[in-house]
Amino acid sequence: TTSKNVEQYHGEKDGLILKITEKGRPLWYLAVGSKENDELFDIIEDKNGDLVVSGHKNGSCFIAKISAQGELKWQKKFPFSEGKSYANTLLQSQRGEYVLAGHIEKDRYTQTAFSMGVNDTSTRKWMKEYLNGSIKRVLENEDGTLIFAGTTYEKEMREDMLVIKTYSTGGQIWRKNYGGDGYDGALGLTKDFEGNYFLAGYNSSFEKAAKRDLAWVIKVDKNGEKVLGTDMLFGGNSQDEF
Repeated sequence: TTSKNVEQYHGEKDGLILKITEKGRPLWYLAVGSKENDELFDIIEDKNGDLVVSGHKNGSCFIAKISAQGELKWQKKFPFSEGKSYANTLLQSQRGEYVLAGHIEKDRYTQTAFSMGVNDTSTRKWMKEYLNGSIKRVLENEDGTLIFAGTTYEKEMREDMLVIKTYSTGGQIWRKNYGGDGYDGALGLTKDFEGNYFLAGYNSSFEKAAKRDLAWVIKVDKNGEKVLGTDMLFGGNSQDEF
């Protein structure tokens, strides 16, 4: 929010958490931020019924825990010396940790993906970096391993859809890229009952000559190999994505 009418407004732009009834009537709201530009990108309900949000605050990746009644329990930011950082997605793992993932902007043209584990008292337990990328979504497998999806920047003027599988503390098991010679990336991620992963995002490689993006869905197996014949493209004459 940028509204000065919000009671807890801190300045510039704040993250806003809002609880509403089934009919859309506001029950409570909470503004989280600083005097700089702050944003929230994801929200979950944890095993205790509290809300946990992630984003960035004053240039650093950020996590906050809020009670079901809208009271701020704690908040923590984790600055990186290399540049601004953004926690785009999160989940609570089987281990009880909050797993954050996103990217670090090291300079105008370089982003490094990262994942991080934070315990219930806001202490960072582990952190891993992955070159040339940005993570947009995360899910946890039954065995505790993690799957991250997003975008990788392999060459100038080119992006690819990115998937990384890691151990429960972020150590990489495998990494796969999918795409062509345009701008392609993943914004959504889910898993089916057979253990395959579906990635949803955008693709400009198929229509590069037309200079437009198409919404794109692909299916990959448990080892990250693309299942042939599963590409699905949607869109019209404008810029489309999932």
